Amino acid sequence: MSLARRVAIWTSAAALISLLAFAGAIYMAVLMHERGEATAPDPAESSVEEAGKQVAWAMLFAAPVSLALSVAGGVWVSRRAFRPLGEVTRAAREIGTDDLGRRIEVDPRAGDLTDLVTSFNSLLARLERVVADLDQYAAHVSHEIRTPLATAIAELEVSLRKPRSADEWATTGARVLDELRGLAGLADELLQLARQASGAGAVQSHLAVAEVLADLRERAEAAAASRGVELAWELPEGAPLRIAGSAALISSALWNVVDNALRYTPRGGRVEVRATSAGGRACVTVDDSGPGIAEAARPSIFDPFVRDRGGGDGAGVGLAIARRAVEVHAGTIAVDASPLGGAHMAVTLPLADE
Repeated sequence: MSLARRVAIWTSAAALISLLAFAGAIYMAVLMHERGEATAPDPAESSVEEAGKQVAWAMLFAAPVSLALSVAGGVWVSRRAFRPLGEVTRAAREIGTDDLGRRIEVDPRAGDLTDLVTSFNSLLARLERVVADLDQYAAHVSHEIRTPLATAIAELEVSLRKPRSADEWATTGARVLDELRGLAGLADELLQLARQASGAGAVQSHLAVAEVLADLRERAEAAAASRGVELAWELPEGAPLRIAGSAALISSALWNVVDNALRYTPRGGRVEVRATSAGGRACVTVDDSGPGIAEAARPSIFDPFVRDRGGGDGAGVGLAIARRAVEVHAGTIAVDASPLGGAHMAVTLPLADE
């Protein structure tokens, strides 16, 4: 039974009891008046005025009693009806970050209250997952930061144990510089990840997909050449595919997908980038001839610090950045097997209304 229906039933019951008490008082007054007329020496002497006085006195007595009964009944009804809600409130107040696994128990027959508690328990489950993800995220970040710092410290400690020549110091400095550059890159990627979670700084405008890809093309071709990978492009012809969003975020998402394909494609391999449209959405696909991604690992490939393709020199944050940027624009990103033998990444975004 719903909480609203429960309150209505008990309130109606209290009002009915009050009305019955009031009607009973009036009935008793009238009955006493009639008995008085029957025992009078001369019944004709009973006047309407006297009867009115009797009724007035009866109402004067019955009204406070009925009011008191109504107030008492209302208080009792409200306490009875809202007692389960109070129990839920106390239980919710007692739950802290250290016991998010706790759930609130409720009678399945409680109607609306059951729906409320079920929704609250679902919220607790989501919070529990978020806190667990944050703990895991913090552990990953700590590990990723500790590794280059430990390497740089070890290089400097070894170099300081005995006098070194200028060439040796130059070699040590170059290695330490590489580690620090990697650490700076990681910090930049983490900052992008944090900003893109809410679309912070996103300037919305209409963008042509081909133009966004064209801006990335020179950078991607340079990266492909340095890795010895063949890079092919297939851009749409005719009417441009236009999307609404932030050029910076969309460009970042597409670059991270293309860069991931280039990183994991071995020398002599091939990467293909295509842009098409279907069902009112623009679709950019990236296929590579790399090692591919196992089907069991695909659901987690877009999580931060996940590396399920083997090899690669990234921090495992690029695809997480891409997913955040795409989701901010109401798009999707998915991975599947590629005809080239590696991974097939598909980014879809809604076309802009003209």
